Amino acid sequence: MQSPAQILLYMEQTATALLSLTPAEMNIGKALGERGQLKLTVNHDHEMMIPVVTGVTNEVLIPLRRDFNIVQLELMAGNFVPAEVIPGNNDTRSVSIAFSSIQVTLIE
Repeated sequence: MQSPAQILLYMEQTATALLSLTPAEMNIGKALGERGQLKLTVNHDHEMMIPVVTGVTNEVLIPLRRDFNIVQLELMAGNFVPAEVIPGNNDTRSVSIAFSSIQVTLIE
């Protein structure tokens, strides 16, 4: 995905959710790598930095309001085009981070 990316969640009532993110690949400065910093913002005001490692699940509690919620994910290393920096790669998309799993679990 490109960075920043957004997840839109609709809630019928205010709640807290557990957001689980497992990175599969990420940009570490115009190359793929294993470690990075992910800025997570909820509804443009609740912001946190998460150190991420490929294959390791990160779990964070996020506040959700009634109505639509915007969860923004931004890898601090930004985006890159694999075809421009990885020999033999034909992928011309601008990418930043890929997740093998994203889960949202409501906390009761």
